[in-house]
Amino acid sequence: MRPTGAANAPLSGDISSPAWPPNAQQFGHAVRNHWGIENRLHWVLDISFREDECRIRCGDGAEILGVVRHFVLDLLRQDKTSKRGIEGKRYKAALDIHYAARVLEPILV
Repeated sequence: MRPTGAANAPLSGDISSPAWPPNAQQFGHAVRNHWGIENRLHWVLDISFREDECRIRCGDGAEILGVVRHFVLDLLRQDKTSKRGIEGKRYKAALDIHYAARVLEPILV
């Protein structure tokens, strides 16, 4: 974060910062952090929700559906009653209304 009044001061990690280029350890840490996010969120959305296959592109639909997907993913991750993966939990919730109610319980209370 930039200090107040320093609009042009570089953020840490900016290409223009004094720490650029990073040493191998810093670079490795940054890459692992990036792929951690990719593996934890985007990959799950792509596989379990088939996000890449979604054809919604116009208007606010894509953004709204993205928010709904993130919301559902958080609810499914909070559920500890099933040992299935996210895709399995989605399938189970589609077939079993009692399980779906249990998953949605945190927002219904």
